[in-house]
Amino acid sequence: SFGYEGIIAPVICSKEYKREFIDKSVGKNQKCFTRSPLILNSHEWNDKFSVILTPPDISVEDEELRENNELQFRQELQFALHLKNRGNIMLQLKSFRDPAAYGKFLINLPENFHGKIILAIPMVDTKKFSSVWRTGVSEEFEGIDMWTVWHKFHAATNFNVKVEVALTLPSDLPSVEQLKRWLGEPVSMLIIPYSCFTTSGSNYAILPPQHKKGEAKRSSKFKKCS
Repeated sequence: SFGYEGIIAPVICSKEYKREFIDKSVGKNQKCFTRSPLILNSHEWNDKFSVILTPPDISVEDEELRENNELQFRQELQFALHLKNRGNIMLQLKSFRDPAAYGKFLINLPENFHGKIILAIPMVDTKKFSSVWRTGVSEEFEGIDMWTVWHKFHAATNFNVKVEVALTLPSDLPSVEQLKRWLGEPVSMLIIPYSCFTTSGSNYAILPPQHKKGEAKRSSKFKKCS
């Protein structure tokens, strides 16, 4: 294991596995994917491998494209649940326009799934630190209230206890009022991007004083990461 505790990777890594569900003539040529015991056994899949799901946009206006994207998301989710009957599955949305559309797929999770589905989102407005979170964010995301995104998503899951949230901290700390709204939510982890760190006199990466003092004190109220 070379000193590492595990791997975090997408459940579908190759573009060769792009799936078509509506056009059956195209769908005949798509490749199958499965879990190979020659790579990892069942125990290793659960203990050494964490899955990231990045579903396609299921809020698009085109009905046929939306249906195909929904079927693709459902298939990838079922495959991830098959691989991981315990541990965490992280979900990263490409669009925040309709978070409830994704949440409805998580209402009835399998009884033998003893892990958590974790929605990874920025703590504050995406546009403010889009260069940190991901590239190519369009203007439509400007001014989004991320707590509302999470609330709509969580409500659509019928507040499933197996669904939690991971928050990416911004370089500039949000206001106390913004933080307080998250204190009542099932925050599984806080993600600190590299942009939050500065370099010390000894050339070590450190958190700035405001993050050390302020954020450490406030984040202590969040549930500790497992």
